[in-house]
Amino acid sequence: MECEGRRGRDEGVREINDERRSRMHRKDDDSGSRQKERAERKELELRGDGERDSRNRGRDNRERDNKLNERSGVEHDRSSRRDEEDSDDKNLGKDERGRRTQEKVEYRGSRQQERGEERVHSVRVDREAHSSRSRERAAIMTLTISPAYLLLVIGEFRKWKLEAKGIIERCVKMFRRISSRCFTTASPQPWLFVGLGNLGEKYRGTRHNVGFDMIDAFAESHGIPMDRVLCKATFGQGLIGDVPILLAKPQTYMNIIGESAGPLAAYYKLPLNRVVVFFDDMDLPCGVLRLCDKGGHGGHKGLKSVIYHYRGNREFARLRIGIGRPPGQMDPRAFWLLKFNATARERIDVALKEGVGALTLLASKGLTESAQNFNREQKYKHIRLQTLEA
Repeated sequence: MECEGRRGRDEGVREINDERRSRMHRKDDDSGSRQKERAERKELELRGDGERDSRNRGRDNRERDNKLNERSGVEHDRSSRRDEEDSDDKNLGKDERGRRTQEKVEYRGSRQQERGEERVHSVRVDREAHSSRSRERAAIMTLTISPAYLLLVIGEFRKWKLEAKGIIERCVKMFRRISSRCFTTASPQPWLFVGLGNLGEKYRGTRHNVGFDMIDAFAESHGIPMDRVLCKATFGQGLIGDVPILLAKPQTYMNIIGESAGPLAAYYKLPLNRVVVFFDDMDLPCGVLRLCDKGGHGGHKGLKSVIYHYRGNREFARLRIGIGRPPGQMDPRAFWLLKFNATARERIDVALKEGVGALTLLASKGLTESAQNFNREQKYKHIRLQTLEA
């Protein structure tokens, strides 16, 4: 039984394998037939393309030949016409040929004239179009750039105005300098009188403010108003004869009084030999004056400040006004701030009048001559005062 079963299975397997082989053979036959069909199709296509190309080539050749024939025919017609015209011209007489040539020349001239007019008209039209376009562009630029352009023009105008103003000022200064040197007589230089003192009512009439008292006495005697303020100082200006006089009472405190005296001399461009400083001096008896052309500060802080602001230069005149020494062991600073008693006030009033006379003589005669005479008189006055005190 087992052997029969095995045989049955083997036969079934063989049948299955035979079917598979038969299917594979059928597939191979189908693929071979398909390939043959494809090859035949390709051959037919190639044959058709060749025939089509040959037909197209023949047609192109025929068209080319026709065109050449047409061109040759046209050229033949033209040449025949020319020959006919030449024969006609030969047959015509001289008058007819001249008339025809004249007509040709006139026709050519008219054609050239028309072409010239057309060109002129076209150029004119182009120019008008260009000018209109340029006007439009200018209007657009004016509308768009006008604010910035106006600002630029205004800035340039301001620069030009400042430059022109500077040039005019320099020319005016030069003209004045030349005219003052060449066309006018030399005017005398002014004198600057500076009185030293402290600012404020509480210091009025004290020993430290006799410089201010001298300025007030001189201004009152010569009618010079002290109604201006210049360089931190109460200022007045007048004349003694033809000599200008400048009076100044600095409105700073004594320790920094040079901040006013220094700029005043620089403002008027005065040399220091035309400056006179009035100040109190404890080394001289009360009421005694001394006119000097130079010297040191002698411990006076106001005079020290003036020398400092004159860049250390001591070559300026000064009028020393004696206030005497403090009694006993009194502090000099307290003595400076004391007011004069009746006797000392009388001496100071007399000294102020004498100082006014000396300064008037100084303005007219000069420092050297007035100082010699004045100091000699004050020397004897000094001796008289010492005798009276003794």
